[in-house]
Amino acid sequence: MPEILNLKLVNRRLGIPLRAYEAVGIPKSTISQIMNRDIWPVRRNREELQRLIEQVLKDHGATEDDLRVIWGYHPEYQKKKAPQPSYRDKLLNGGVAMLPKVILEKLALRKDPFTNELEGIGDVFDARPHMFVLQKMLDAAKNQKFLGIWGPVGSGKTVIKNVFVEKLAQERNYLISEPLLVEKAKCRPSAIADALIEDLMYARGSITAVGKMRAPRSLEAKNRLVRAILAANARQGRHAVLIIDEAHELPLETLKALKRFHEHQDGFRKLLSIIIIGQEELRDKLAKDYRVREVTARIDLVELKPIGSLLDEYLRWKIERAGGDVTRIFTDAAIREMKRKLNGANPLLINVLASHAIMKGYSTDTFPVNDEIVELAYKEMAS
Repeated sequence: MPEILNLKLVNRRLGIPLRAYEAVGIPKSTISQIMNRDIWPVRRNREELQRLIEQVLKDHGATEDDLRVIWGYHPEYQKKKAPQPSYRDKLLNGGVAMLPKVILEKLALRKDPFTNELEGIGDVFDARPHMFVLQKMLDAAKNQKFLGIWGPVGSGKTVIKNVFVEKLAQERNYLISEPLLVEKAKCRPSAIADALIEDLMYARGSITAVGKMRAPRSLEAKNRLVRAILAANARQGRHAVLIIDEAHELPLETLKALKRFHEHQDGFRKLLSIIIIGQEELRDKLAKDYRVREVTARIDLVELKPIGSLLDEYLRWKIERAGGDVTRIFTDAAIREMKRKLNGANPLLINVLASHAIMKGYSTDTFPVNDEIVELAYKEMAS
């Protein structure tokens, strides 16, 4: 919550309309920014503005006591202290420990189970929460739905997205569009239209009916071309899918535009599936921001749930895929301790703690790693 000056509270008590400040040359937008956010225009003298504001207050009955406090902050609106990082944040900050060759050889591992361990779909752990989300994505692609997926850092969102894209790529009747702007905060509706035109017009086996024309410059013309491309593809039995990762960073205007893109229809048939993926902020934005209520009412929002209860299965899978034997690396007590520490954990957190426990086991010559070693690794990382 931004700090709010006592000025706002005094102004509210006196019932002064913002137009009173316009009478002395202070626009409504300027006085609103000052009152609500303590943001001052850089091209105007602050002391002169303060003098004008105080004069308006005096003219409306402000006392000397009022004027003495207006430039301070009301206790109820003081900036909150930055929240302390959770143990999960601290663990994630430690990152996955890269296991050196000497440890891999000692544990009979042909590769690191926890770093760059995914080389194909076969390396993806078949976790029930993840497969549920994957099925929701495939259903959305097939039936032109608007789907949102959220989960914390390390929950496996990118992995599931890659599996989804790989599965669709194996079928010729799906066309995928994905805006590649790195800074999603700058992804405007025009960029979405550009991506759809580029990806769908020239995609493998796509339509040629609209010709190899250049994309128009105006957003209206772009949207008309997008609709023409979508309709032509749909008539040839092709499903168009728009997928956006890091969607929690999207501007509100873009979220609202996605709803309008999803409304493109040919008769009663929708023409575009939309799947957006983001962190918890995406959930919060859709749940709490009234300005995107029209999007919230139409999107199916799904959580990518943790796999903490499957930790033992997950570890066994990762280690066996790397050619190892989990019983040579972790005792049952160590795995139980990790489960206790990481209740409700996601894959990245498990990778982080497991890799650091192995490093600690090597440094203390304790293999298989026991629960005491897990406790030591956890404490060092979470402190």
